[in-house]
Amino acid sequence: DIDQLIQQEVKRTFDLENGPLIHVTLTAPAPDVCIFLLNIHHLITDGWSIQVFIRELSLLYRSFKEGTPLSLAPVSFRFHDYALQYDHFLDSLNTEEHRAFWRGELQGEIPVLAFPPKESSEPPVTNRYTRVLGNGFISGLEQLIAAEQVSAFIVLQSLLDVLFYKYTGSQDILTATDTAHRPYPQMETAMGYFLHELVIRTAIDPKGSFRTLLQAVKQKVIATFSHQVYPYDLDTLAAGYNSAVTPLFNVLVLVQNFDRSDRFELLDGELEIEQLPIPLKDVLVDLQL
Repeated sequence: DIDQLIQQEVKRTFDLENGPLIHVTLTAPAPDVCIFLLNIHHLITDGWSIQVFIRELSLLYRSFKEGTPLSLAPVSFRFHDYALQYDHFLDSLNTEEHRAFWRGELQGEIPVLAFPPKESSEPPVTNRYTRVLGNGFISGLEQLIAAEQVSAFIVLQSLLDVLFYKYTGSQDILTATDTAHRPYPQMETAMGYFLHELVIRTAIDPKGSFRTLLQAVKQKVIATFSHQVYPYDLDTLAAGYNSAVTPLFNVLVLVQNFDRSDRFELLDGELEIEQLPIPLKDVLVDLQL
């Protein structure tokens, strides 16, 4: 049963001390159907890395099928190279400037988005919802982006800030987003967990216009990303703050500007590929968009 097999992989535990941190299952439920399950611990991979992995797997499949020599480029940069160079990388930066920015953002009381509780007495469950935006909405969004000279991410962040203000009443909104954080060109083909989670803190003016908020969010996002290289969680939080008790953020906003189907473009016309849905059981934050 495919669903049962998927559930087994979802519940699989990894031995973080001894490994391995990757598990592959290949099964053939029918003569012309194969199920390929790839289970990788997040400690050793991220979304960018999965694209690299699938692309190279496609190259290997084509090479094996056609009986041609392997054409993978040699690995010139690994995660441990990045880890060894990171301290030197920080030494090359103006760390005081970066530290001052994050201290300005994160000193004092950290705001927590407190959403209205559910009326039901049932324990909370994890749900996933998908919404496809219509052409009319997309057209209006593109016009706003062009008129205000902002990105789609900034518009999305601003809309969510307004929505969170409406439902929580908080004028101090703090959310987070992921950045690929691959500052070296040779890291573009590297496998590993390079993600940095950036917190974005926005002050809401209830009397201000949405366009004013857009520009404020634009400046805050630009500033935040310009200081993304500094590990802000080390020495910029207020004294006594315990992230294990009160998480720094409980909302994660992700914008993935790549098409997952493009990962298999090298197999186009050779295989009919369908991505199976994986049930989401656990998340690390209250809300992930």
